[in-house]
Amino acid sequence: MIKAYRTGIESNIKKGNTTEFRSNTKSLQPQIDKNKTKIHSNTKETHTIILGSNTKSLRPLIKDFKTGMQNNTNETHTKKTMCTPKNNIVFLKTRKAGGTTLQNIFCRYGERNNLTFVLPHEGWVFRYPKAFQKEFAISPPPSGYNIFCHEAVFNNDVITDMMPNNTVFITILREPVAHYESTFTYFGTRNKCGIRSISANSLDEFFSSPSECYKKTPKNHLLLNLGATYMSFDDDRAIEMTIAHLEDKFDLVMIMEHFEESLILLKDLLCWTTNDITYFELNRRETQSVHKLSDSLTNRIREWNKGDVALYQHFKQIFWKKVRNFGEKKMKTEIENLRDKNLVVRQRCLQEDGSVNGGKSLNVYEPPGIKMNQMHLRPEATDDADCQRRIYPPRVYTPILRNALLNKKA
Repeated sequence: MIKAYRTGIESNIKKGNTTEFRSNTKSLQPQIDKNKTKIHSNTKETHTIILGSNTKSLRPLIKDFKTGMQNNTNETHTKKTMCTPKNNIVFLKTRKAGGTTLQNIFCRYGERNNLTFVLPHEGWVFRYPKAFQKEFAISPPPSGYNIFCHEAVFNNDVITDMMPNNTVFITILREPVAHYESTFTYFGTRNKCGIRSISANSLDEFFSSPSECYKKTPKNHLLLNLGATYMSFDDDRAIEMTIAHLEDKFDLVMIMEHFEESLILLKDLLCWTTNDITYFELNRRETQSVHKLSDSLTNRIREWNKGDVALYQHFKQIFWKKVRNFGEKKMKTEIENLRDKNLVVRQRCLQEDGSVNGGKSLNVYEPPGIKMNQMHLRPEATDDADCQRRIYPPRVYTPILRNALLNKKA
């Protein structure tokens, strides 16, 4: 039986009463549209899928900084925008899917606007791979929380209860084959499984008998991060139901392979400015550390992660529908504007030739045998708080935010 769902769901499945979630076509959309209002208004009733709520589940210089950003921001929100910037946000950071870059955007925005973050007591991750629980986080000040953007396994009920009612829910997905190769390589799965090769051959060796190392290298990482459990991965209907719930819950599911388009949709959803979403690409492997995969290995990865494949395909369709609704011509103009502003920030902050003489850099963590992208500040930017924060990895930025949170509570 599917342990990822409430007792009510279990009993209905036993009785064959699955009308609300059954799909008779290839698309879930007709049934989802029909029941969206009911699902949304009854998120704590027995007909709602609960992801990651079982803790036994296997998955699921500040003043200067603000002043500097105000001086560097020429955009303002006028009456013409007809919207107010949204500050209550849950960004469910999925591993190895561009999440660190996005997290940095949310951290800078939140710090600049004196918002309150949901933060772990120590470190920068919420006890992954355990499903998130309230006690994992430092309690908030009387004003409550605003932004949840640190790595966690999604737990719908707990996170929803902690955040304001008008919170916007966002996440990001990555093409499943590239995502699996990245997680397998970055997190050293080959070492856990006793595989010596550090090339794509390590994946070939793993897939010769993946079940022997199953618990050390779970499949469907994206679904796990979003709160699903192993028990549902061999059940196509359970995967469909999970995807339906996630569609109802998340206001925007970004796609890593279309990062710029995703950022423009994010900006539009949150009523932010282009300056708010400028970024440097963080925690990225150098090209030489990315393995090229054969067609046969690609097919085996897709089959092994069929839940993630279904998840990605579903939300990729929704993503492009959002892009079309936004307007393709308008999207092109917005992306060009973003690229222009990114270039200005890079020229102000970074040494483009990769040299470190007179500049400042942070040693990005590199797993054994893996080369990661390193960024170096220009000498004149070493005292620029905004430039500094743009290259901060979570391990450096989180303590700054934690000190600010504790000062709010003092």
